[in-house]
Amino acid sequence: MATQDKSQSEVVPNITTLGAVERMSGFAKALQGRASVEDSEIDGQEVAANIAMKVLAAETVDDIFAIGEAGMPGGRDLVDVEQRINGISVRTGKDADKTNPLVGGTYLVVDAIRLSNGEPITWDTSATQLVTQLIALEQKNAFPIDVKIVDAGGKGALRLSKVAKRAI
Repeated sequence: MATQDKSQSEVVPNITTLGAVERMSGFAKALQGRASVEDSEIDGQEVAANIAMKVLAAETVDDIFAIGEAGMPGGRDLVDVEQRINGISVRTGKDADKTNPLVGGTYLVVDAIRLSNGEPITWDTSATQLVTQLIALEQKNAFPIDVKIVDAGGKGALRLSKVAKRAI
C-alpha cells in the first residue's frame, strides 16, 4: 500500500484548534528551555553574600534570625503592594510549592521596588496568570512597570493590575 502524503496543516495542527492546555504546553516548554539557561547563570556565592550582607545590616537580634527564616516572598505575600517591576528571570522549580505543570514546573523571580518606600523586593511566583502576564510584559518591553498583585476572583488566583499614574 502506498503511503499517503499529508498536508502540512494535517501534520501540524492549527494552534487555534488546540485546547487551552495543549497550547500552554508549548509555552511551558519554552519556559523550561529558558530556565535551564538562567539556572546555569546563578552565582551561589553572590546569593550567599547578599544574605550575609542583610544579616550584617540587621537592626535587631530578631531581625538577624528572621532573615534566615524568611526566604523569598511569593506573589501571594505581596497582594495589594504597589511595586515597580524592573525585570524577571525564569528558574526551574524544585520545591513542590513552585511546580505548576501549566508553566512547565518553572517559576519566575521578580526584581521590583516597593513604591511606598523605594525598598527593593525580590519575589517569586509560579501562578499561571502572573507568569503569563509577566512574560507578556517582558516581550512587550514594558519593564519597568508599576503594578500591584490582586486576588482574581477570590479563588486564590492572582493577577497583576496596573497602578494608576499619580500627579507629582
